[in-house]
Amino acid sequence: MLTINPIDHSDLFRHAADVLEPDDSRIQLARSRYEDLQNTVVEFANDASLDLAMFPQGSYRIGTTIQDPTTLEFDIDTVIAPELPKDRLSPEQLVTLVGELLTRYVEGLSCERSDIGAPILEPGKRAWTLKWDRFHIDVLPVVPDLESKLSVRYPPAHWLSDKDLFRWQATHPQGFAQYFDAVNHDRRFMMAERAGVDIEELPRHGPHRTELQRVIQLFKWHRSLWRPDLATARPPSIVITALATMAYDQTRPDGSLLTVMRVVATEMPHLVDFTSNPPDISNPTCDEENYADRYRDQPGRVRALQNWLDDLRSDLRKISGVEGPALNEILYRCFGRPLTELAWESLGGEVKRAAGNRGLVTSSAGSLGFAGAQGPGPSIRANPKKDFYGV
Repeated sequence: MLTINPIDHSDLFRHAADVLEPDDSRIQLARSRYEDLQNTVVEFANDASLDLAMFPQGSYRIGTTIQDPTTLEFDIDTVIAPELPKDRLSPEQLVTLVGELLTRYVEGLSCERSDIGAPILEPGKRAWTLKWDRFHIDVLPVVPDLESKLSVRYPPAHWLSDKDLFRWQATHPQGFAQYFDAVNHDRRFMMAERAGVDIEELPRHGPHRTELQRVIQLFKWHRSLWRPDLATARPPSIVITALATMAYDQTRPDGSLLTVMRVVATEMPHLVDFTSNPPDISNPTCDEENYADRYRDQPGRVRALQNWLDDLRSDLRKISGVEGPALNEILYRCFGRPLTELAWESLGGEVKRAAGNRGLVTSSAGSLGFAGAQGPGPSIRANPKKDFYGV
């Protein structure tokens, strides 16, 4: 059984997750760009007598988006699904078709409109990216499982291309999002009750995020800084999100944020079958989708996943057992100096506001964040400019 050290830095991690969360103005602007893209692409498809659906997936859909605390850059993931059977076109033809729609969208922004600003369209191995400054939209082309060949808990499911544009693979992002919502429901329901709103009115982003959402955000950022020498082998966000959600579902941890982080991190390795090639990390809503499919015949990437899971658990254990300079040393290594210092400053400001409301006097954010460190407080600005730079 996991024993949690009494030294708990959950308040600091709560503020760190808030620093990683894009502020409301940037989320709203991202949403407006997504909606403009959706409306325009659907209109193009209608002109060509083609039925097409577009919907958000991944972190944007479930409220676990993160931004770089220094550059403020973030992305959202979307799916474009032409209503075509997969035996009517090849994976390569699907990717090309979606690329043509996106090219037309970008050209229209360049020639006819200035209210949004034209992004740069970049191809990936099986997807496309629309890049504005400090923000981008990743677009994944898929086709629906019209013949219901896939075993899913929440229809409909879809097919996407493998990265060689050769074979079809199962994918079920909408199903996983519904599973995530079900796992996350009780905490969101309590938050909605406290806020006096219906659960469907509670925003997925912002201050009402649950422990699970914050855990995923923090784990993804830990991954982003882990082992620069293994940058190309770091686990993708969907693997982290799936493992953390299933671990939370199986353990249902209660307590502080750091307690939840440690329990989830301890359970995550047990949810991967490392004996198969590729390892098995199945989508809990689609039997045929394996989030670890990209690890096939990639022993180096498999070892990297194992090592990251081990290091995450070890780092959280160390963090929960120290204070003062030793704590900051670990935090700088695991989560980066900018995020750590911004989190300390944000926490210090909260303490000062609370003390002021009680008519008390408290120390500065710097002395709070570096208790016993005998060093200066945070050296970067507490409130980085939150403008959206893509216009």
